Amino acid sequence: MIAEREETLMQKAIAMAAVCLTCILTLVAPPGFAESGVTDGQITVGMSTVLTGPASFLGTSFRIGAEAYLKMVNESGGVHGRKIRLIVYDDGYEPGRAVPNVIKLINEDKVFCLLGNVGTPTTMAIKPIITQDKVPLFAPFTGAEPLRHPIVKYILNYRAGYNQEAEEFIKGMVDVLGFKNIGVFFQDDAYGRVVLESTRITLEKRGLKPVVTGIYKRNTEDIRRGPCGDHGRQARGRRDGRDVRRMRKVHPAPVLCRRASGSAKR
Repeated sequence: MIAEREETLMQKAIAMAAVCLTCILTLVAPPGFAESGVTDGQITVGMSTVLTGPASFLGTSFRIGAEAYLKMVNESGGVHGRKIRLIVYDDGYEPGRAVPNVIKLINEDKVFCLLGNVGTPTTMAIKPIITQDKVPLFAPFTGAEPLRHPIVKYILNYRAGYNQEAEEFIKGMVDVLGFKNIGVFFQDDAYGRVVLESTRITLEKRGLKPVVTGIYKRNTEDIRRGPCGDHGRQARGRRDGRDVRRMRKVHPAPVLCRRASGSAKR
């Protein structure tokens, strides 16, 4: 059920991103408009995303969804008569690959804008490039607060931030279900750190703090190395042998955990 719900939400998010991009292009690329990536017959859009590795389902889904909608737009006449061309490169969810991809998209492919970069660490890495070159990035698949506050002029976010998501998650776990012992199992990079910080802020509002934290390496599906497994990679906090329950399906992403026992507070 959780997997199906996540897939449905992903599909809706992709469709909304593609719709919004088309609306923006309609406004900013009227007939006679001259700009890099825009010709009389074509608008070129670039995407650096994760197409290989454990997190590839995110980038692949975004790409397929975006291409399907843009195909419909093109078959309907395009934007002011211009067809939208999408150029996609694989970054494997690694900042070191995302940076040269974006540089190539801007300098060689001459894209008008970027669409749907997946991931906080990759988006944080390309932020200085798009800011310097003044190339818009639309709908990055990340909720990182440093990409929102202070406002980054060339990043157009469309999804909720991690602070908002953490608030809703903790509201459900703590306020509704009554769990008090919350742990954070997070990715050891910019993504995991901003999610950890968002969770801490949300818990502090309720007079709580994480009872345990654990980390795992980006681009791995081995989640045993942390507070949720038997081979815990040095989790920071209490370790008393109690069970830890995963509160959602585990992808290679931060997971909130509850330390539970028969006497655990509820």
